[in-house]
Amino acid sequence: MNGVVKPLIKSKCAQGVRAHIGKLNVVSPPVAIPTSKNRWTLTGKTKRKNGYIYEKCICSCGTVKYILRSHVLSNQSKSCGCLLRDTLVNINKTHGRTCTHEFTIWQGLRKRCENVNDKKYIDYGGRGISVCVEWKKFETFFDDMGLRPTAKHSIDRKDNDGNYCKKNCKWATKTEQARNRRVQKRNKSGVVGVYLVKDKFRAIITDNNKKHIHLGYFKTIEEATAAREEAKIKYWGENV
Repeated sequence: MNGVVKPLIKSKCAQGVRAHIGKLNVVSPPVAIPTSKNRWTLTGKTKRKNGYIYEKCICSCGTVKYILRSHVLSNQSKSCGCLLRDTLVNINKTHGRTCTHEFTIWQGLRKRCENVNDKKYIDYGGRGISVCVEWKKFETFFDDMGLRPTAKHSIDRKDNDGNYCKKNCKWATKTEQARNRRVQKRNKSGVVGVYLVKDKFRAIITDNNKKHIHLGYFKTIEEATAAREEAKIKYWGENV
């Protein structure tokens, strides 16, 4: 047997070690969560609600709130609202209209579109409604819209799913804004003022005296919609 090279035999021990190493899970180091982000200071104290993590945060102005952690880390929430307020004051302190109703209205539309802590955010910014770049400055907003006609007028979007911009906005009374409302959840037809009742479509409208007027039952949604469009001209005027 001299001169014959014997094959290398792997020991069971060595094979077992390799097999064990192959099954090891490599664990990535944990991602460090910053202790501060914008004006928020994250305290590390958390609570869960509906499967989401909320963390106790302290704003630089002293306000303490539990904020959705993902909103803080993704910059959706930069402060308790004081950052936007300070920004609005700083960039508009030279126009001399800070105490006017137009300025208050402009502040309001920006807050409900940009401040996730605003109670109306869910119906505006939360739906994707935004303020155009030009209207980030009050001067441009005021140049486009001017003074509101009366104390009963406020800003209204012609397309309820559209953004705040010159093309999509007008001054309107509460009555006029009510006519431009979104389709109600209980309305299965998808058309404002047209309701599916059993196998027919009912069309209704509210006149200037807030009286509900029944326009009739129709076999198709097209007929019901056409009837309501005619009623809008009759009861509200051609410029609606």
